[in-house]
Amino acid sequence: MRESLGELSGVQSLIFNANAGPSGSPVDIELAGRNLEKLRAAAAELKTALRAYEGVFDIRDSFDAGASELDIRLTPEGDALGLGQVELATQVRQAFFGAEIQRVQRGRNEVRVYVRFPAEERATLESLRSMWIDVPGRGKVPFEVVGEARERTGVSAIKRFNRQRVVNVEADVDKSRVEPGVVNREILEKVLPQILSRYPGVSSRLSGEAEEEAETTDSLGLGAVAILIMIYAALAIPLRSYGQPLLIMSVIPFGITGAILGHFILGNSVSILSAIGMIGLSGIVVNDSLVLVDHINERLRNGAEHWRQAVIEGGVRRFRPVLLTSITTFMGLLPIQLEASIQAQFVKPMAISIAFGVLFATAVTLFLVPVLYYVGRDIRQLLGRTTGPEPEKAMAQL
Repeated sequence: MRESLGELSGVQSLIFNANAGPSGSPVDIELAGRNLEKLRAAAAELKTALRAYEGVFDIRDSFDAGASELDIRLTPEGDALGLGQVELATQVRQAFFGAEIQRVQRGRNEVRVYVRFPAEERATLESLRSMWIDVPGRGKVPFEVVGEARERTGVSAIKRFNRQRVVNVEADVDKSRVEPGVVNREILEKVLPQILSRYPGVSSRLSGEAEEEAETTDSLGLGAVAILIMIYAALAIPLRSYGQPLLIMSVIPFGITGAILGHFILGNSVSILSAIGMIGLSGIVVNDSLVLVDHINERLRNGAEHWRQAVIEGGVRRFRPVLLTSITTFMGLLPIQLEASIQAQFVKPMAISIAFGVLFATAVTLFLVPVLYYVGRDIRQLLGRTTGPEPEKAMAQL
């Protein structure tokens, strides 16, 4: 689409945006300072540095979108004549915008009447330079004597943070060629320190999508810890054991490993949405190991066989249910993983995390849980806690 449009005359900024995830630009660096010229120079150097990264495009700053405007200043000659900056600006405004001379009532509406220069005398900058300015006590003098007018690009909005002027340098990233996190990290660690050292008084911080991801990551970390504690409590109460919930939850890291491998296999990057899927995965992968542990405990409680045989038979008898449960879960999430529409991209990372995490954790569960039973018994023997003629019951209480 960008190539088909070509160059558009008079367009200052053209941005294509179709994000289905977090709002804001993938690269958004906020510069703050009290000196506007230093901010402009630092922003220009930062934009130049961003252009060196492959896959980074639509580089812009918050200064770019302003319209053209005239900067009118009082000259030393005008100041010597006793003319003020406000008086000069007022006369220029009255000449080009108009001075209100009266208001006429027409029915229920009030019409304001202005007097100003004719249209042909307001069309060019030369008209301003050739106008005459009233100087109190001195008569009329040419504008060029008492003032100067320079054309410049203004700003569409003035942003401040902590009483400092703020400018944002933003850019979009082609995520198939480079990761936004890599660009942000290199800019913060390598590029910005060099730029800020040349402009004292200018500070920087991440903004936009990166800032939102950092805030979300902090809240997700607290949520993940709370969820793990709740899962442990939910398992420890019915099992009446402190050790078996840890045995059941030992498959969670392998589920997260499988989720990361799934993103690598499908060529997707790990994002905040992927992390949300991994947190949900923590509550799903424990189901398979819980089914296996509960069946082994049941066989041990019946006391019909040695604990080694109970572990082996439990793994054999629950192999098919555990495997089929995971396969059906994976197949149910497969259509979302293969969907290419924009709407599906929002939930696709979560589907990949859950599907591949469940599949990988299941393969580990069928081997890990029986092995941990053996390890647990060996530890109890080493610590001298396995006593009496019934080690099977002692193992069931682990």
